[in-house]
Amino acid sequence: MAYATAQDLLTRYDSRRVSDLVSDTGTRSVYPDSSPVVAAVLEDASGMVDAACRVAKRYTVTELANLTGSTRSLLVRLVCDLAFGLLVARRGYSAQDQTAMAPQTKAANEMLEMVRRGERLFDSADVAEAGVNVQSLYTRTEGFSSQTDLVGRSQRLWGERRV
Repeated sequence: MAYATAQDLLTRYDSRRVSDLVSDTGTRSVYPDSSPVVAAVLEDASGMVDAACRVAKRYTVTELANLTGSTRSLLVRLVCDLAFGLLVARRGYSAQDQTAMAPQTKAANEMLEMVRRGERLFDSADVAEAGVNVQSLYTRTEGFSSQTDLVGRSQRLWGERRV
């Protein structure tokens, strides 16, 4: 499920540029909001967000879909920035040209990486503690000495979802 609509993309980006990027005929697309290309890149960008947010069980798809207010707007912006970058990349431009034509895509990818690492969180009551490290102290003694059971003692170093 895409977290942004074609109208969201056209609100955030010049519709003429989007229309030029989605057309394969050399003439500007009259209805970019109904273009299957726009739908595809929005879905792809949403998948990129899903992949980053689901690392270490930080968010579920339902939690992301239920975001509201400015947090929802941030998610939509992130998806649109990624989607626009995908539209530019679709044309086969060099990496340098892509950076020049869609500079916000780099910032969106950096934001995704921060979300993935837990340095940024989407503001939601349901996920206020998403990715918080949870430590449990236990000793595993079956066949191992408690001093050498490094694997057992460090089973969960990364964030674990509190349910």
